[in-house]
Amino acid sequence: MLAPLLLILGTPPTVAIGTSLMLSLATSLIGSAAHLRLKNIRWRVAGIISVAGMIAVQFTQPYVLFLESRGLDDFLIPLVFIVLLLSFALFLWIKRPEKEPHTEKKLIMPEYIYFIGIGLIAGVFSVMLGVSGGFIIVPLLIGLLRFPVKTAVGTSLASVVLIVLLGFVKYSLTTPIEYMVGLLLIAGTLFGSPLGARLTNFLTNNEMKKLLSFLYLSLALSMAIRLFFPPAFGVITLLLYFLAFLTYLIYKQKEPLTQ
Repeated sequence: MLAPLLLILGTPPTVAIGTSLMLSLATSLIGSAAHLRLKNIRWRVAGIISVAGMIAVQFTQPYVLFLESRGLDDFLIPLVFIVLLLSFALFLWIKRPEKEPHTEKKLIMPEYIYFIGIGLIAGVFSVMLGVSGGFIIVPLLIGLLRFPVKTAVGTSLASVVLIVLLGFVKYSLTTPIEYMVGLLLIAGTLFGSPLGARLTNFLTNNEMKKLLSFLYLSLALSMAIRLFFPPAFGVITLLLYFLAFLTYLIYKQKEPLTQ
């Protein structure tokens, strides 16, 4: 979410990406440490994905700088974000059966080929959009390779540490990253994460999916508005979403008391 927010506020794309990677690096390290204690990491898999992702970073970051030098980054990178956010929103509305029979899925290729492909995709998304890459790795490990959810999450977090680190270092050498903004955001997550975890007590899984899909839609709409209008219009769109979100939370918190 951070890179789209910075773009909506008018931050140049490469600065937004580099600053977002700084936050992603911190959250990935913290998450990896937690999953290391829980033994949810498959290190061989994480290693293959990391190496492939780092190779992708080497090719993708110069491409982003090329787009910047041609003045194309202000349009193309938000456009990619809009398509991605709309896809995520649609994905959350697709209904699936509650329980599916466990079936062994036969792979067409050796597993390591899938790991390499997943790493390459994660590396491209990380340095082109300023995201950790985990949102791509986790569903692919679960959907393609039948990883348990906890193992997929833990392995993903361990995989992206080196990918995000390399991307962050490369941007720090070529782009004026907002280090103070990044540090403040990291501090904010230490407060926001526990608060968000508590708020989930008031919401069902279906409600959280719908609220998340509306957030993606709001971000996509805000970025689309930002392409043609001043940043204030995109910010107003997001503020309207968060006001609606807070209103709904207040309603849900009071709901049990009225029953």
